[in-house]
Amino acid sequence: MMRAALAFLLVIGLTPLIQAQEISPRSPLYGWRCWIVGAPPKLRYEIEELIAAHDTAGIFNWLNDTSLVRQAYAAEAVIRIDKTGMDFPEWAT
Repeated sequence: MMRAALAFLLVIGLTPLIQAQEISPRSPLYGWRCWIVGAPPKLRYEIEELIAAHDTAGIFNWLNDTSLVRQAYAAEAVIRIDKTGMDFPEWAT
C-alpha cells in the first residue's frame, strides 16, 4: 500500500512538470485517449503490455527514464499492479 501511495504522489507531483516539459505537439502524451483522434497514445499501448505481462523490470526501467511522461505511466502501473496484490521482486521494494 505504501508503494501505491508513493507512486500516486509521484504522478501528482509530476503533472505540472509533464505539462511544462512536454509542450511540443510531437511529444509523447499521457492519458487514455488522444483528444484529436480518440486513439490511445503509443506509450499507453506499451505500458499496458508491460502490465499484462507483469514485467516489473520493464516498468521500473520506465520509472528511471528521463521522460516524465514515461515516469508517470510507470507510476500508474505500479499502483495498478499493487492493487492486484501481486508481489514485487526484492530489488524493487
